[in-house]
Amino acid sequence: MPQLSASILSSLSTAEKPRVATRKKPQSELSSRVAKHPRSGELHRDEPARVFQHESKSCRNNKEHVLSKRSSPVENREWHFESTGTDTDNKDSEDGDDSSEELLRALNASAARRRERHKHSSSCFESRPLHFRSSAPSSVQIPAEESHSVWNRENLTDDHRTLLYLISKYTFRSGRCLEDEDAEQYRWIRHVPLMVLIFEGITSDIFNYDYAPAAILVGTRRTYCNISQEGKDDIDDLREAGFIYSLKLMSTQQRALTAYQLSDDGVQLLSERLPLQIKETVDKFLDGPGGLWNVFWNGEAFVLESGGIMKTSAVTDCEDVSYATSPYIPRCLRCGGRPTSDNFQKAAQQLSSHDNIKDDLSEVIHLDNVRVLVVEWIPFGVNQTVAMNERVGSSERIQGGFFTAAKDVDPEETYFEFKDNSEDLTVVTPLDSASTRYLNFEAEIRYPEDEGIVQLEHFGVHVHTSGSIIYGLQVESILNRLKNGMSLDHLARLLVDVHSDSSKLMKGLMSTYQKSLMDIVFYGDAQNRDKLNCIIAEKVSPELSASAFLDKEEKENELKQILGETKYSTDLDNGAILVVGSQGLLFVSSNPHEAEATLISYMTLAGIDLFVRDFFIRTFVLDEQLKEIRGLINTYNEDPTRIPLIRKLLGETSHHIAVLEEILQFLMEALSSFASNKDLGDATYQNELERALDLDHQYAYVLERIHDLKKTLVGAKTKQENLRDMMDVVTENEQFRIQENLQANTKSLEDVFRANERASSSLEMMQIILSGSLAFDILDRLTGEWSVAETWWASKYIVEPLIHTPGVWFALNLFLWFLLGYGLYLLSCYLSDKAQGVLMVRLKPNWKISLKRLKGFLKKKDIKEEEVSADGSNRIYKTTWEEEASPTKYDLKYYHI
Repeated sequence: MPQLSASILSSLSTAEKPRVATRKKPQSELSSRVAKHPRSGELHRDEPARVFQHESKSCRNNKEHVLSKRSSPVENREWHFESTGTDTDNKDSEDGDDSSEELLRALNASAARRRERHKHSSSCFESRPLHFRSSAPSSVQIPAEESHSVWNRENLTDDHRTLLYLISKYTFRSGRCLEDEDAEQYRWIRHVPLMVLIFEGITSDIFNYDYAPAAILVGTRRTYCNISQEGKDDIDDLREAGFIYSLKLMSTQQRALTAYQLSDDGVQLLSERLPLQIKETVDKFLDGPGGLWNVFWNGEAFVLESGGIMKTSAVTDCEDVSYATSPYIPRCLRCGGRPTSDNFQKAAQQLSSHDNIKDDLSEVIHLDNVRVLVVEWIPFGVNQTVAMNERVGSSERIQGGFFTAAKDVDPEETYFEFKDNSEDLTVVTPLDSASTRYLNFEAEIRYPEDEGIVQLEHFGVHVHTSGSIIYGLQVESILNRLKNGMSLDHLARLLVDVHSDSSKLMKGLMSTYQKSLMDIVFYGDAQNRDKLNCIIAEKVSPELSASAFLDKEEKENELKQILGETKYSTDLDNGAILVVGSQGLLFVSSNPHEAEATLISYMTLAGIDLFVRDFFIRTFVLDEQLKEIRGLINTYNEDPTRIPLIRKLLGETSHHIAVLEEILQFLMEALSSFASNKDLGDATYQNELERALDLDHQYAYVLERIHDLKKTLVGAKTKQENLRDMMDVVTENEQFRIQENLQANTKSLEDVFRANERASSSLEMMQIILSGSLAFDILDRLTGEWSVAETWWASKYIVEPLIHTPGVWFALNLFLWFLLGYGLYLLSCYLSDKAQGVLMVRLKPNWKISLKRLKGFLKKKDIKEEEVSADGSNRIYKTTWEEEASPTKYDLKYYHI
């Protein structure tokens, strides 16, 4: 038997957990699952405790080695090997036993060390089991030469077959299989488009599923969509049965994606047991004008396209219900001040059954006296806390008032009005505060709702200087139910409202600096950031054990609507129940106030961890940007215009790294603040709830992640500095090339200048010669052979004294030549002086101007020239005009950004 990896041994020896138990399945099904996934080196957690399955050569001889942890208290926990199947005395079996004994000794030594640490806690508290959700199959199931799927096909429902046939339509064409050497074998349908098709199938009565709004990632944007947890559960069933394969891949934004493809068993099942009615119904649903409907995201909504015909899906239209809530802030977070408002009487008076839900909901779980805590983490500090206290007016005589996230783009004007007639107003009322530590206030949301929907959304807000933000509300009524009998389907729709409206509220209260930090982490989409839900109830119906709620069917599907993927559940003292999911937890107790402090501690850590997840993804995107810049630098010779782009990208990444480093400091301070408020060094848990939530392990986990992020940022900063050095080399090369070109151009200009000098001298000589010719021609015209010479006065005064006298006529020609040439010289000097005698004044005021008023001013001028140049989103205008009363010429240049 091959050795288990060191990481598995490390995780088992360093993190002590309470006794673990999972939902039990029939032994036949367990055996079939073991035989169904014979992949070397893969580990599975299975029932009745943590079970790891590992394949060796003996597995192919029908021998299974199962490593399990006995269901014993913490202080008596030991590791044992159990062997099932037929024993064979061969070398492989002996090797497996040797490695098993070695692993057994290591695990027992680890358990002994952990027992010593927990000797105090084990004597005070009885260990209770945590019921873990059994792990799903691996993401990609490689088809084996011989199918091992023996899953009971009689358990397939019509929804299973419909979903399987729908997947087959997008991954294979009829008559094709994986062995065909065709491009179709590489076609997978992505998870998100599949969920959109499932929603469209629900609204078209193709599937008998429920749906509820949930946040999903589309690219880098988080949006709320109507997701069917029952549909996701059926996908998992098909994966578990081996009818579909799953593929895990990464997007260019470093997001984990999943895609699905029909397996050989799935093809065989459809060919044998697909009712004709299902086939015809799905074909009619999927066939569009140009074939199958293709699903894509246009930036705002999901669109279905076929043959050029498009229709917008309603999957992003979150449905509303009427409800009423009261502010709720746990007692441990209050320090005096006025009490929170109570809207129970208002809720009783305005009970409404109006909603816009299109589906017929099947309700399974109901909660009584529900309180909700929505938790998130935002970069905060002492100065930001003081500023928020001032913003809400916690120290003023008349506190609070209306708040909005709308911006006043023209504060100099007399009045302010909302655009699009949408007055998103929130009434904020401070409760109690310490200017440098925390702030508690109420927020009554007054956003417009659809006709008939009555919502009294009133919740409390706790803001701590460490960055922990808690929105608390007491659910008074949902539809026509007052206080009790709250459906999880309805509660999921209420939570979507709280998530969205609380983001709008904080956007109006946060400083510009905080908004810039959030925009960097969430790609400018901080409005749709994710939050965690802590659901506290006094009673749950039906009254079952904690393990019964993780049934992989309708109960767990409803819990997933508000908690995300379920992790584990446990029964606590006094009949309390705890269910923990990826997006929050559900705590049911007849006296929940005693657990508020522990729940808030856990949710605070979980909120920091949630932000760390987004931060970590952001570092991946930053690394991709640095790789892109490196590629541009290496190929800059192919396109010299890339250099400005490279400089721009380097500037952006430098800014992003600086911002991420600042956020990392906020995270470290938040974790230090949490550690100082709660002693995490003592191994003795304060109560059984802390034991189940394992706060010290959660704290250590988050701390390790933050330290790892610090190393990642240091690496990114080093890469960025290296790219700057590379860019400096590129700049030096460009400067050297420009200098060489400049020297060559200068030499050419010198040659041209010398040629111009020679041409100028020749031109001057020609001007003198031409002026002489002109002078001679003038004299010839005056005294030449024409009729004036025959007159008596010309003969007496010109011919006789000037022409007949030797040398006089020649001297007269030279004199006229000199006089005309000198006159032309004086004229050229005058024109040159006039051209150079210009007074040029340049003013650069850098003022914000009103384009409307500027255009009105220019309409009155005699415009001679206009120029417009555009660079991206910036435009530069240049206008030239002359004033009528003076020869003054004006050039006006202004920028439109």
